[in-house]
Amino acid sequence: SQYLAYLHREFGRMDYALTAYNRGPHATRYLVDRFGRLPPPIYDFYAGKVLGYYEKLKAMYGKLPMG
Repeated sequence: SQYLAYLHREFGRMDYALTAYNRGPHATRYLVDRFGRLPPPIYDFYAGKVLGYYEKLKAMYGKLPMG
């Protein structure tokens, strides 16, 4: 959780932080620099799934902390 918090501070966005957690910070920076954002297949592969699960849990249990 500390590493994810560090990545969130580093990238300023949770979807970028989750992608950096999964693919590595250098690969994530490369993708964002090259495309201006995370390409949909990259986003959907990991960050989209995690954030989707987070939204489902938040709907079930109310407010959940993040970042």
